[in-house]
Amino acid sequence: MNDALTPIEIEEVNRIELKVRNINGEGVLFTEDGRMIGHQIAHMGHYYYMGHGPERVKMFRATFRVDTMKSDVP
Repeated sequence: MNDALTPIEIEEVNRIELKVRNINGEGVLFTEDGRMIGHQIAHMGHYYYMGHGPERVKMFRATFRVDTMKSDVP
């Protein structure tokens, strides 16, 4: 099982860095090349903390709207 702070590596998939930017007082996720990640719902992103003491890490959680999704049933 992966820890929340452990990056997941997938072969043949490039890893990118995400940035949280303040847009009119709201945290919004962008890719490292400046592209906004789509379908984010306003007023739903927030910061929270994981861990205790020196291992405490500031995290950001965002919510996304999904209108339709393909079924994952084989």
